[in-house]
Amino acid sequence: MYRLATNPGVSFGWVEGRVVFLDTGRDRYAALPADLERGFADIVALGGQVEPQAPTTRRLLDTGLFHLGTGSQMLRPLNRALPSHGLEHARRRLSAIDLAQVWRLVAEARRMVRTRPFASMFNDPAIDRHHLTAAKPIAALAELARRFNNTRALVPIAPNCLSDSLALRHWLARRGHRCDLVVAARLEPFAAHCWIEAQGIVLNDTPERIATFVPIAVSQ
Repeated sequence: MYRLATNPGVSFGWVEGRVVFLDTGRDRYAALPADLERGFADIVALGGQVEPQAPTTRRLLDTGLFHLGTGSQMLRPLNRALPSHGLEHARRRLSAIDLAQVWRLVAEARRMVRTRPFASMFNDPAIDRHHLTAAKPIAALAELARRFNNTRALVPIAPNCLSDSLALRHWLARRGHRCDLVVAARLEPFAAHCWIEAQGIVLNDTPERIATFVPIAVSQ
């Protein structure tokens, strides 16, 4: 039995009734023609089981998003609920050391976005070099995120969801905290967005602002 499987670095989700793919290996978002999308939906309902020579299978393979496998792993979209909680705003005394560190992290992240492929940022090996844990108290992680957010507001670099999320992820990782980088999309018109989550809390956005987006990829 053959199964259709996504290529490494490819994930997908159903956004407003349409399937949207993130292909980190090719730095692209992708969709399918309506007729092929219907065939793909049928294949997903079967867990990815396909006939290798079927026209729909061949067309899907030609997109570069899939390959044929013989394993038992099911073909499934990302199914991740949006966080319902964010950080409460709290005024904090700003630190010159924090300002220097956050400024450097944001500048480095902006440079990465311009010069590095998305896959190398999404699954950044530099993050894995830190001793990370997801079990630390959320209060400590939230306080660190507030420090970053308050300080980021003083950095004279235009906000950008990707570079700011990368910078926050490195800020937390250097302090031993694991978090998730979530990439989401919406349609009509198409827009992509990303943010940082930990333990069900969005750390650099608000539940209200992300409510119209559907997660399609997550990097831990």
